[in-house]
Amino acid sequence: MSCIPQAIRERAKRPLSRHSRRARRLWRIGVVVALVVACAGLTLFEFWSLRQSLRAHIEVQAQIVADNSEAALVFRDRSAGSEVLSACVHRQAYARP
Repeated sequence: MSCIPQAIRERAKRPLSRHSRRARRLWRIGVVVALVVACAGLTLFEFWSLRQSLRAHIEVQAQIVADNSEAALVFRDRSAGSEVLSACVHRQAYARP
């Protein structure tokens, strides 16, 4: 014996009306559109967030290099300046593609 009431079993056996099929189809399309919009929005937000984070990181690194190379520029010390800049060459983030 099934735990599903008889009325529900009989209703499930009946073919869906034209309007009911159309309503289901529109509901599915709406769900798909909502998911696509949500995914696109999240992707754009992640891209923007990553871009802002990388920009802030590069600004901090540039400020560190500027602070470290200030004395070398003021006193025209080439060896100290090349030492500061050589540290940038070894960082993979600064390497050109």
